[in-house]
Amino acid sequence: MIGCSRCTKSINRQPTIVISPPMDIIGSTLKDQGFNDDAIDIIMFQWRPATQRQINGSFKIYQEWCEENNYDSLRYDIPQVVEFLSYKFNQGLATSTIHSYRSAISTVLEVVHPKLPRIGYNVIIKGLSKGLAELKPVMPKYDSIFDMNIILKKLIDWGPDRTLTIKRLRKKLLVLLILGTRYRFDDITKIDFHSVKVFPDKITGICIKPKKPVKVNRPEKGHPV
Repeated sequence: MIGCSRCTKSINRQPTIVISPPMDIIGSTLKDQGFNDDAIDIIMFQWRPATQRQINGSFKIYQEWCEENNYDSLRYDIPQVVEFLSYKFNQGLATSTIHSYRSAISTVLEVVHPKLPRIGYNVIIKGLSKGLAELKPVMPKYDSIFDMNIILKKLIDWGPDRTLTIKRLRKKLLVLLILGTRYRFDDITKIDFHSVKVFPDKITGICIKPKKPVKVNRPEKGHPV
């Protein structure tokens, strides 16, 4: 009997596995555990949109790797996680990227397996993290420091505020806000200027509150200046 290659490929073709987004997995798992929709909505708000995107992206890569190796991505399996992280490290990825994978896996699995220890607390995972740090230390984001005295001297050279143009006043205000608040440039746009209060009789002078959380904050405490 002559075999048909097309028929053979059709018979051996594996069904396509649909990979669910990790945040959807977390939501459905909480639902299965008995939490109502209102509680789930509040719980999900613990992850900001940027964090959710990071978890989705990192865990999706883990899901795809598990699918290729016939592993279950939702199984609590320390050797499996270590194998994945080691594989990604040997691909030449940065240690910080490996940590992002570990964090995403831990976030999902701690919801799916609430009675088991968090992945990041496992002694083997800790050992792996230390080994990665020894093999490829995380380098500082900046290898040099800018001397702020240069720009402060420039502001002084401009002269008194009353003699400055509107354009220079705006630049001076922006520089002083960044230095005084330690906000990033994009965080300055989050300041609610309606909340700015001026106290001429006090040394502090101005009270500023952000209208949105910024990264240097703990959300429950805020960061007024």
